[in-house]
Amino acid sequence: MIKNYLKTAWRNIVRQKLTSSINIIGLSVSMASAVMIAWWVQNERSYDNYHNDSDKIFRIANHLKIAPDVTWVWENSPFTYASLAKTQIPEIESYSLFRDGGSNDLAFYISNTAVKDKSVAYVDTNWFEMFNFSKAYGNVVDFGKDPFSVVLTKEKAMKFFGKENAVGEILRIDSLNYSVKAVLNQNPTNSSFQRDIWLPISSLLKNPDFARNAEGWSNFDFVSFVKLTSAQQKGTVETKLTSLLKSQKDKETEIKSTLTNVSDLHFDNTLKASAFDLGSLKNIRIFSIVGILLLLIACINYVNLTTARANVRLKEVSIRKIVGAERGQLFKQFITESFLTASLSLVFSVLFIWLALPWFNTLTNNHFSLTFDNKIVVVILIGILSLISIVNGIYPALFLSSFKPIDSLKGKSVLGLSRLFFRKSLVVVQFVTVVGLISCTLVIFSQMKFIQKTSADYNRSQILKLDIPWSFLGNKKMSERASVMQSFKQDILSESTILRVSKANNDIVNNQQMSSGGFAWKGRTEGHDPFFMKLSADEDYAKMFNLKLVEGQWEKQTVGKKKYYLNETAVKELNLQKPVVGNWFVVSGDTGVIAGVMKDFYYKKMTDAIGPVVMFDSPSWSKSILVEIKEGQNERAIFSIEKLWRSRFIDVPFEYSFLDESFDKLYSKDKQALQLVVVFSIVAIAVSVLGILGLVTFSAERRTKEIGIRKVLGASVFDIVNMLSKEFTVLIVLSIAIATPIAWVLMSKWLNGFAYRVDLSVGFFLFSGLLSLFIAMFTISFQAIKAARANPVKSLRTE
Repeated sequence: MIKNYLKTAWRNIVRQKLTSSINIIGLSVSMASAVMIAWWVQNERSYDNYHNDSDKIFRIANHLKIAPDVTWVWENSPFTYASLAKTQIPEIESYSLFRDGGSNDLAFYISNTAVKDKSVAYVDTNWFEMFNFSKAYGNVVDFGKDPFSVVLTKEKAMKFFGKENAVGEILRIDSLNYSVKAVLNQNPTNSSFQRDIWLPISSLLKNPDFARNAEGWSNFDFVSFVKLTSAQQKGTVETKLTSLLKSQKDKETEIKSTLTNVSDLHFDNTLKASAFDLGSLKNIRIFSIVGILLLLIACINYVNLTTARANVRLKEVSIRKIVGAERGQLFKQFITESFLTASLSLVFSVLFIWLALPWFNTLTNNHFSLTFDNKIVVVILIGILSLISIVNGIYPALFLSSFKPIDSLKGKSVLGLSRLFFRKSLVVVQFVTVVGLISCTLVIFSQMKFIQKTSADYNRSQILKLDIPWSFLGNKKMSERASVMQSFKQDILSESTILRVSKANNDIVNNQQMSSGGFAWKGRTEGHDPFFMKLSADEDYAKMFNLKLVEGQWEKQTVGKKKYYLNETAVKELNLQKPVVGNWFVVSGDTGVIAGVMKDFYYKKMTDAIGPVVMFDSPSWSKSILVEIKEGQNERAIFSIEKLWRSRFIDVPFEYSFLDESFDKLYSKDKQALQLVVVFSIVAIAVSVLGILGLVTFSAERRTKEIGIRKVLGASVFDIVNMLSKEFTVLIVLSIAIATPIAWVLMSKWLNGFAYRVDLSVGFFLFSGLLSLFIAMFTISFQAIKAARANPVKSLRTE
């Protein structure tokens, strides 16, 4: 019986070439898109849940109230916190510590050539016991026995030694030799711990200064993980941890500790900063909805085209019933057709996924591979196949199997008003989705353009940043540091390819150096301690970044009182009385005068509001050299700067970055969202156009004789096109009216995540509606004109 169902279903698919092609193409493209989205969503949702007892492993976070309305959340804790907690809190079974080593300026030597690597982490001896890592070679147990041990991934083993099995090899890091104890397989993509070089914390403690600082409770330098005896004890342990922390610090300090399960690390965006790559629940929700809508659009095409051809199949169903076929058998027949169509679509969708996977991996920064031994891939594919088969099959099967043979003999149409209304409703849902996606894409694109244009008034692609290693500056006196930075600046400035050079403590793209306390000014009230972004920079910084003054003038720092520059937000928040310029101001006990008021400028991500900024020139604070290169001279400039670097900083790896790279990284998640929305919106439009094309084509076929008679009676091509398109035009206009308020609400909520954003205007949604209408009308007109220009003699020959 099943064989007969399949054979009949195949014949119908082959016989209805246009309808079948539209269904299979639409379904396969939508399925491919939905599979990739589901794959990515599943990967994001499964972060760090593969570790043994992951439900019992928690990271300690510390909430410090630094102002009445400001609380900072740190993922770092004091070094001795977790070990003391283990001894005093019986619910803690074990603990482990992590410290990011990416900013330690370590030099790794390959054939006596120093290179830097940011994928470094320091961990304690319990790390590889608490968390699951796939070992390729060696023994991680040996890692904790020697402070000068190192564990590498295969990729780094190949980079450093030219072979994967590097166990026993010696790696020189700075001036010390480390023995490779184990080599790990690459971490899974759903791991927060994406590091390639693992070093023992005990190696840091060999430095007496570091060990002395680590013992204090004022330094929050380590990420502490604890494993509880039971996950249900989380609340109890949080209370005990807070009491323990307060007992070691000033009792007046408003601070508390909380626990975050390891599987929730990826989405903890409450932190001031994190050593781990964080995801976005907002993006997951967006793309989950997009994936569902893509499948919905394809399913609507199938249901609409199948039910639209109901009258064509009326005789087939009637004859089957007359010869004894039961409704259940007919239902199974149409479900089989749906399943076979979905299965054929699945085959093509796998091909599309295979072709699109390199692009998708690049865009999402993942390493997905299409292998059928991957259970996740198989589950997603089978799940979507089953869903499509059921959703596509149920209504058409019930509808088509319910025909009465007597209706066929009487020549009645089976497409009653209620069924026509249902089909029109599906078209409306389809175009509501399309208009909504276009509207959202336009708003997201406009916001990203707004960020690009308004966040900087300088050429990011021409500004290069060099960080002078603290290992080189840290052991020098303040005056020596200033001398090193100034002489290096002059050396670079002497190159013909260089336009401008500045010394600073940081660049302007994402400056997070906030501090409170140590500030004083005329009229300050007791307890008023706002947070300032302290920017130490010389006079060339303002020229390089095109900072504008609304009051005062730029002055070069000379011996004597410090010259301070405040931004407009600082002046407002401090309630400074005019004239502002000339008033005294204190930073960290250093009294000076306010020399100017700067126009507010963006120095961090635009999701955050601009805060108070104080800018001053303190040469001893400077650790970065910012170089503005002449247009088109990047390659020559980098070559010249590298020569100067190697002559001055011997055995220190030469590393640089352009500010546009830092800026792009800052908004990488938003850009990723934009690219994915654009691509999948195009897919949704294409699938919807296919559905409209199929419906118009069938409508023209069904009304071939009517069109022929109208033409004989004098109807023009325009009259025929108008007749065929009028119904769809009304439906699309209705779709625009429904989609606009929905998209408006969704985009308002999305834009609320930005402190500075574009204004939502009717123009976004008007353009989206007109574009959708144009695409639909172009599709309809193309087929309608073809039908209208056909020879009426041919259409009437059978009468």
